[in-house]
Amino acid sequence: KLQGGPLLVKASRSLLVEARTPGCRAQVVQALITNMEEASKNLTNPYENYFFFKNGASLLKELKATEALDLLIANIDLNDGYPSSLDDFPAFVAIVKIGEPAIPKLQLVLSNSSDPVTRKFAAFAIAYIGGSEAKNALTSALSRETDPCVKNLLQVSLQAFDNKPKPNHISSKLNGKWLSAFYCR
Repeated sequence: KLQGGPLLVKASRSLLVEARTPGCRAQVVQALITNMEEASKNLTNPYENYFFFKNGASLLKELKATEALDLLIANIDLNDGYPSSLDDFPAFVAIVKIGEPAIPKLQLVLSNSSDPVTRKFAAFAIAYIGGSEAKNALTSALSRETDPCVKNLLQVSLQAFDNKPKPNHISSKLNGKWLSAFYCR
């Protein structure tokens, strides 16, 4: 729940070392998931819970904990109430760091979520991860999407995937247009 400092660094390092010990990774990941689920539901002190979630997501990201994807995706737009960059969305950051294994679950969100904000974050994460599986997921979602902002993000993402040096990844020359499409309201 700490915002930073040496105690947080020490605790994080200790958990990462422990998680890399044979047989302990599953225990550490499950304990993080259980406690982060509780923190995301407990709104008595949302600011404190945000830092707990942010620090937990950082650990899950380092462990590439695919078993935490459901929790992370359920909280993909969680922030401290004053987001100024994508780093203020800890679940989003962890999801894109986990990468390609997240795409099928994100694709389900694009297909099944009734919330356009959640779909927008899912589309953005898929595009951020990139690759041929991402392109297929975005293409598939485009024909079903009804929200104008999400639809535009899908279209711009697919345009930005026309990237000669790194196919199916956002091109640097369309990065600004892509980010603008994400911030549509």
